[in-house]
Amino acid sequence: MGLRKTGIALIAILLLAVNVASAELPPNPKMENPVLFQEIGQYGGDLILAVAAAPRGGAIVDEATSFVGPYLRDPLVDNNPITNELEPGLAESWEISDDGTQVIFHLRKVKWSDGVPFTADDVIFHFDHVDMDPNNPGNQISRYTIGGKQITWEKIDDYTVRANLPTPYGAFLRVLTHSRIVPKHKLMEFAPAYNPDAEPGSISRQGWNPDKPASDMVGTGTFRVASFNEQQIVLERNPYSWRVDPEGNQLPYVDRVISLVVPNTQVQQAKFLAGEVDYLPIAPSMYPNLKREEVAGAPFKVFRGAPVNPTPSPPHWSFNFDVEDAELREVFQNVRFREAMAKAVNYERILDQVYNTLAILSGMPVLPSNAAFYNPEIDQYRHSHDLEKTAAILDELGIIDRNGDGFRDYPSGKTFEFTLTAAVNVEAHNDIAAMLQNDLESIGVKVHLQLQDSRLVADRALAGDFES
Repeated sequence: MGLRKTGIALIAILLLAVNVASAELPPNPKMENPVLFQEIGQYGGDLILAVAAAPRGGAIVDEATSFVGPYLRDPLVDNNPITNELEPGLAESWEISDDGTQVIFHLRKVKWSDGVPFTADDVIFHFDHVDMDPNNPGNQISRYTIGGKQITWEKIDDYTVRANLPTPYGAFLRVLTHSRIVPKHKLMEFAPAYNPDAEPGSISRQGWNPDKPASDMVGTGTFRVASFNEQQIVLERNPYSWRVDPEGNQLPYVDRVISLVVPNTQVQQAKFLAGEVDYLPIAPSMYPNLKREEVAGAPFKVFRGAPVNPTPSPPHWSFNFDVEDAELREVFQNVRFREAMAKAVNYERILDQVYNTLAILSGMPVLPSNAAFYNPEIDQYRHSHDLEKTAAILDELGIIDRNGDGFRDYPSGKTFEFTLTAAVNVEAHNDIAAMLQNDLESIGVKVHLQLQDSRLVADRALAGDFES
């Protein structure tokens, strides 16, 4: 669906001691944009957060990895969180051929968090055996395939790689911001090309599993894994971090980021108010009460802001085109049915009642914050809420009540019904799912609501084990 809640967070003051661990800067560190700094920071202290789920090991593909991943791994090309402009990442520079079919990347001479040099071999390994391996869950082959032909990568020397494109691809550099490079020396044992005993897809499924020590979960990011379990994830400063502040001081400032695993949002809020958590994204329903507490003198600040990530993920309502039931599969694959469902979504009511007006209606599907791709003219094509039109389209498809029980049936006479799965630990998803269920049942569509832990929902989505 086209909704994205604005970024709302609570921030407590952190008192940081001045004691930085020994650091090793690379010869070509990256200076972060000065606009990101209100002042030069002091070293020391812990930042304590709350997350809904723990990654299973350091899994490359995991519902919780979207939170941990950016701390640990980096892309070749990065995205500026303020301007949304592209900027150098692990590649400090690049050149594009005149015909647009070759891009040469010059890599930074940095190290993985275990001290092993990062080289072109890691880049080639990542794209050949992770992002572009069809057996890997969460692979990105579609992003790196143009006109049915895949982009290929080749090593020129230890710190230079070339991407060969079948045809010019304007989005290529932007797409690279989604590919956070993994270490070959830690994961090659799970790639069948290097280990005949490895099963296809093992890198994503088993590469960093809970039985492995935290020291195996290396990256090039500002932090490295100190420890993790089902209760908390502890990240510590990466001594080989290659980012510096405007005065050349190695980042990060903070010693550790401790993420407490707290699935329930109400418990997260209680821990914040008790001083056990320093920063907390909050549900829009919490905003009014917490803002009143702040105004009354509570020792925290409540901030509201637009999303800065160029491609944040709003709630989506998906239909499984490969669902097992043949009649349901045929309906889901019919674009007219999906148009009918789009008209069943009451965007304005969701905006008002679920997000407490603290959300924006996005373009379809690109959000206004994604300056590289957002086109305001697309907003005119957004479906407006119209349950009568939804009912009319279902009638047109022959999905009508044939036996007078109040629910619509297939032409075969079998009841038309499907299950809507949502994350039980995401308050907004619960509320939206309940609204959809009620509205659809008001026009005779039987919807079974299934609320499960967000990690299980993600697993089932990857496995294709869901209806909608």
